[in-house]
Amino acid sequence: MQPLAVENIEELRRQHGIDDAELREAISGLQVGDSVNLTFRSESLATSRETLPVRITSIRGQSLQGTLARKPATKGLEWLFVGAPFEFTTAQIHSVVPRLERVKRRSGKPLARK
Repeated sequence: MQPLAVENIEELRRQHGIDDAELREAISGLQVGDSVNLTFRSESLATSRETLPVRITSIRGQSLQGTLARKPATKGLEWLFVGAPFEFTTAQIHSVVPRLERVKRRSGKPLARK
């Protein structure tokens, strides 16, 4: 296994003067089974970074656990596999995958609008 880091997106936003209240609100409503995007970075290849969905399997305050939901396409991260377990914090969440988007991806069919 190669050295891997999950970027602290909250700190990066803070450094650039970005206050994302909408993301904080979405994070506060997360439940087991929801998916979030995390940015993975190879520590051995500086240019190898990719944002990937992770399905949440456990939430304990600001500490979460989840499994990788999609295989990366980026060189340096290709050894990661779907289902790989990860521990992460709310500060590392890049974005929350909308619930309707997850349903559409699972079924492979567009959602009917009423």
